[in-house]
Amino acid sequence: MSASRLVLFLVLLAFGDTVRAAEEPVTYYVQAIRGTDSDKPPTPEAKAIGPKLSGKLAPVFRWKSYWEVKRLNVSLTEGKSERAKLPGGLEVEVARAKDDKREVRLYREGKLTRKLTQPANKTMTIIGGMAEPDNSWFVVVRRDKPSIE
Repeated sequence: MSASRLVLFLVLLAFGDTVRAAEEPVTYYVQAIRGTDSDKPPTPEAKAIGPKLSGKLAPVFRWKSYWEVKRLNVSLTEGKSERAKLPGGLEVEVARAKDDKREVRLYREGKLTRKLTQPANKTMTIIGGMAEPDNSWFVVVRRDKPSIE
């Protein structure tokens, strides 16, 4: 093999690895959370949230208990998005933008209600709202796997 062909082969090989690396999927964990003053879970399958997320929510919001009512995993390659249904008529769409950003869109009854764009490496995106006078809901999109107490 001539030197020029060897160089061309190595360049193509390196380029192919770069393209494959850019296409590696990134996993995001989506949690539907309920905040309430009740010690009882809002649904039989709900679980108390872990200490890391509790440490983010409890100092800011007034609720005594926070419960994970649903968890989803979303794996995205660059430039792709995925939409998922959550309890209470909510849907979340997570997009991995090409400019190293993560976009989270929240829909209620099919209508876009909130959109947040943050750096892709930001640890968590938290969106919340009131469900009823005695509880709130939160949608958390994060890179690290959630723990449950």
